[in-house]
Amino acid sequence: MQRARTLIFLSALLILFTGCQDQNSDPSANPGARETTNTSNTARTNQVAGLSEPEAALIDAAMKGDTQRVKDLLDRKGVKVNMKDAQGTTPLALAAWFGHIDTAKLLIERGADVNAKKTSPDGSSVLAHATMKGHKYIVALLLDKGVNVNVKDTQGATPLALAAWLGHTDIAKLLIERGADVNAKKSSSDDSSVLALATIKGHKDIVELLKKAGAK
Repeated sequence: MQRARTLIFLSALLILFTGCQDQNSDPSANPGARETTNTSNTARTNQVAGLSEPEAALIDAAMKGDTQRVKDLLDRKGVKVNMKDAQGTTPLALAAWFGHIDTAKLLIERGADVNAKKTSPDGSSVLAHATMKGHKYIVALLLDKGVNVNVKDTQGATPLALAAWLGHTDIAKLLIERGADVNAKKSSSDDSSVLALATIKGHKDIVELLKKAGAK
C-alpha cells in the first residue's frame, strides 16, 4: 500500500514537472534551438494572453533574464511586480525557473512576493520552481528572504520532496538546514514520504542525508 501511494505521488510530481517544462521551455537550453521557432512563439503567446503590453513585456523580460528591461518596466506606471501571466505565474517565479538570479534579486527588491503560488491547478510556488530546475543560489536567495520552506503545491509536495525526487542533493541539504520537514507527508490520506521518494528514485546521497536528519 505504501509503495502504491508513493508511485501515485511520483506520477503527480511527474505531471507537475513536465507541465512546467511545456509551459516554460527554454529554447536557449538547446544550442540548436532558436527563440523564433514556432514552439517558443506559441509558448510565449500562451504566457502573455490577456495581458497589457507592459505586462507582457515584463513576463518576457523575466523569462529572458533581461534585468535592465525588467527595471525599466517596473518604473512604468501600472506595471505591478506581482502580476500574473495566463498560467497564474509571477515574473519572480519565471526568473526562478530559468535561473536568472540578478533578475530575481531585483524583483524581490521591488516587492515581489516570494511566497506567491500559481493559480493554475498545480499551485506550484516560486521555491518549487527554483528547486525543480536545480537553481541552488536562487533557492538560497528565497530562503534568505523568508520564503516558506515547507510550502506545498496542490498535490501536497514540498520543495524538499521535489529535490528528493529529482536528485538535487545540494538543494535538499540546504532546505533541511533551513528547517524543511524531513517527515512531511503528502496529505492525511496519502502518507507518501520524502524518504520514500528518494529511495524509489535511487538517490542514495539524499536517502543518507534524510536519515541523518531524522527522516522515517
